[in-house]
Amino acid sequence: MSILNYQNLTLTYNEQEILHHIDLIIPRNQITVIVGQSGSGKSTLLKATIGLLSDDAKITEGKILFKEDNLLKKNLDGYRGKKIGVIFQNPLTYFDDYQNIEEHFYESLHTHFKYSKKQSRKIAIHYLKQMGLEETILNKYPFELSGGMAQRVMIALVLCLQPSLVLADEPTSSLDVVIQKQILDYLLNLKKQTTFVFVTHNIQVARYIADQIVVIKEGMIVEKGNVETIFNAPKHPYTKSLLRKEKNNAPI
Repeated sequence: MSILNYQNLTLTYNEQEILHHIDLIIPRNQITVIVGQSGSGKSTLLKATIGLLSDDAKITEGKILFKEDNLLKKNLDGYRGKKIGVIFQNPLTYFDDYQNIEEHFYESLHTHFKYSKKQSRKIAIHYLKQMGLEETILNKYPFELSGGMAQRVMIALVLCLQPSLVLADEPTSSLDVVIQKQILDYLLNLKKQTTFVFVTHNIQVARYIADQIVVIKEGMIVEKGNVETIFNAPKHPYTKSLLRKEKNNAPI
C-alpha cells in the first residue's frame, strides 16, 4: 500500500525541463532512498512534494498524491509538520536565530498539539537523546551549534511531531560515522509508524537503510528496485557507474 505516488511529474526551471515524467510509488512504512549525483533532481523532487520550489520552478504536468490527496491542489500549510515532515540539508538556514532550541520545540509542539512548555520540554529531551544530544542543548541558540549538531536537532524537531511521512534531504551528511549509524538505526526502528523518502549521494547509506532504491540521472528515473537487485544485478550503466565509484567507501 502506498502513501505517496508521483504520476507523470514534469517540472521546469526557467523554462528548462528539470524533472521528466517521474512515475514513482512510495510504499507505506518503508524507506525509499533516492540516489544520484549532485544536480540530478533529487532535492528538487522533495521540494516539489511539499511546495518549497522557487518562483522560477513550475510543475507543468502530473500529480503528487499523498494518500488520496493531490498535493498540487492543496494548501500545504495543513500538511507540513504533523503529516509530512521535512529534514533539510542545511538546517541552520531554517532556524530562527532569535529563539533558543527549547523555544523551537515548544513552538512546533504547541502549534500542532497544544502542548504546554513543560510537556514540550519533556518530549524535546526524549528526542534529542535519541540523537545523542544532551538536555543542555535546549538552552543554546542555532548560531551556537555546529553543522552536525544542527542537523541532529532538526531531525529531532521533525520526528517529535510523529509525521506519517518524512522527506529527508541528505540528513546525515554532516555527521561522523558513529553518530550517523546511531541515527540511521533509530530511523530504521521508526518504520512501523513512519515512511521515509531519503535523498543521499552516499550509496553505502542507501544500502544500509533502503527498502527501495531509486536512481535518478538528469531528472529521470533510470532504475529502481530493492537493495539486492540494485547492488547485485544493476541494469543501467549509470547505476553501475555509481556503484563503481562508491565501492571503496567503508560500509556504514
